[in-house]
Amino acid sequence: MASDQETFIAEAQTRLVQGAVLMRQSLEAGELGEGIQFAEAMLKELRNPDLSPASYYVLFMQIFNDLKTLEDTFIARKQGGRRVGVLYDSVQEAEGVLERMYLMATAGSAYIEVQEVPAKEVIEDLLEMAKVLQSPLRGLFYRYYLLKKLRDKWPDEDGKFEGRVEDSVRLLMQNLKEMNRLWMQMGSKVKKRDTRAEVSMLVGENITRLSALKGMSIEKYGEILPELFGMVKDCNDPVSQQYLMDSIIQVFPDEYHLATLSSCLQTFASLHNEVDVKALLIVLIDRLSRFASNKSANIPENVFDLFSKYIETLLNEKIAKEFKKFIVLQISFLRFSVTIKPSDLEKVDVILANAVKALQLQPNKTIDENCMKVVLNLLSLPLPYFPIEVLNLPSYSKLCEYLAGSVNKELTKKIIASIVNANKAIESLESVKQLVPFFKCLFDPRVIKEEMRNDFNEFEQLQLSVCKLIHLIDCKDIRTNFQALTLLKEIFELGGLAIMKYIMPAIVSVSYTHLRAHETSLHLVCRLLLEKKKKKNK
Repeated sequence: MASDQETFIAEAQTRLVQGAVLMRQSLEAGELGEGIQFAEAMLKELRNPDLSPASYYVLFMQIFNDLKTLEDTFIARKQGGRRVGVLYDSVQEAEGVLERMYLMATAGSAYIEVQEVPAKEVIEDLLEMAKVLQSPLRGLFYRYYLLKKLRDKWPDEDGKFEGRVEDSVRLLMQNLKEMNRLWMQMGSKVKKRDTRAEVSMLVGENITRLSALKGMSIEKYGEILPELFGMVKDCNDPVSQQYLMDSIIQVFPDEYHLATLSSCLQTFASLHNEVDVKALLIVLIDRLSRFASNKSANIPENVFDLFSKYIETLLNEKIAKEFKKFIVLQISFLRFSVTIKPSDLEKVDVILANAVKALQLQPNKTIDENCMKVVLNLLSLPLPYFPIEVLNLPSYSKLCEYLAGSVNKELTKKIIASIVNANKAIESLESVKQLVPFFKCLFDPRVIKEEMRNDFNEFEQLQLSVCKLIHLIDCKDIRTNFQALTLLKEIFELGGLAIMKYIMPAIVSVSYTHLRAHETSLHLVCRLLLEKKKKKNK
């Protein structure tokens, strides 16, 4: 079949090249009628019923580029004092329906460009005539051709072409619905979902054109959204719904999505159960995260709550099969949360708690190594913002329990690095206790020998980082400080001499520093008491 398609394309392309040469020669000689006939002959290549969508697209683009010469010739006739409207009428005499439609679209584009007639009238006429093409593939490509030809000719607020932006919105929505219908009809005639995906961009061009209208505003978007979302829901086709919702998210500005987020999430809840809603959410949240990273961005207060409530509804029995994707969604959501409010630890806890719930829905409450790595990414994300505080969250500790082996060790290294990089004092014994389970996995004698053998330099760098962490222990109370250091010393001793020769000097140094500080404070108190007593005696 692939070889057949290659043969079809090669033979057709040869004929198209020859036809394009003859058409240009005729047009240059002033033989417009003859040039149109050659163009008509070229368009016959698009009637081959054996072409696959990919092959059809190759020939379509070649013809699209060649017909630009014909359109330019039509426009040039206006400069010579002739009416383009006459040509628009004359090309309708072409014998083949498909060829006639393409020639009408080409002439119609020129007709609008020279402004002999309001753009709305020509577009309405072309869309009405397009109804005769009921073959899904041919109908989709013709309507796409129309969209490309009318790219900058839709009535808009700039007033270049007569008409209102509302007319353009209405006509584009009309074309979108019809193209989506043809696209779904195509699905009943092909076996593979990939085949439909090959022509998805043809349908999405309508949404691109809608978003490009200068008269499109947040208010206007809010007005058309019920119709747009209604069309998506009513088609009840998972492939169509997935693509259209993704296109809407990708094409329209972020401010529009923020203003209509509630409607968007309600639409997600109404989609076919085969639609990958999590993938759509990830795209939407990632876009809003990038938008929120701009300091001038205005993020409504309720956005986090809207996302959070909807994500909680996804915690059902399907999570067992889609756990990894759910955690990827939580990663996106967490990134969004720390972007809009870097100091809000409560929101981090909400997101991690949902991840715990998803884990508890897993069979036997266990996950494989690939899933562990995704959980590792989730747990690593808040560390630059809350290197110590996040360790005290019950949800964080619970998620850590599901990690094992090299993944657990990797998380420990990230925790140490984040605390050291933040250069933030560890001020409580409880925080030190939270570190103990991580250190235990890191200072297993078997792990140490393996790391020293694999990469000794990396091993040494890790010990230096641990030493820097020890120097950050400052519990403000000498007794608590010594309890914290003693606790860590007992863990480090598990690693034997290979570890202690690095760590012990740091423990001794920090102990001495705290002791001197305590002695200095004690001497200062005694001195103040003596001075107070002397003043009293005087």
